[in-house]
Amino acid sequence: MSAARLIQAAYAYLYIGDFAQAKAAFERAIQEEPDNAEAYFCASITAHRSGHYEEARVYIERAMSLSPDVPLYEAHYHTICSSRLVEQARFAYIEGQVDAALQLLERAMVQDP
Repeated sequence: MSAARLIQAAYAYLYIGDFAQAKAAFERAIQEEPDNAEAYFCASITAHRSGHYEEARVYIERAMSLSPDVPLYEAHYHTICSSRLVEQARFAYIEGQVDAALQLLERAMVQDP
């Protein structure tokens, strides 16, 4: 199946809320066309929505390396960085490190206002 068809299938899975199948379809699209920045971007969004921030970062960095002049990719990268910082802040807060949590949240706001 072509990468374009796999991406369409992935969007259908996203529409019905099946993120695991969407992610799998985006990954197959990447296998079919390893230089397709859109497939990496879409896989990144899906990983991010699933809370897999490190995986999302790897995918978006690949998309950015393939298409460095796409502002949307850079914006999504900053969103991922912000989400990771918010997650770290949550853990710091749970551990009773309120000041550290606040600093992390401030950094997150800089990444994605």
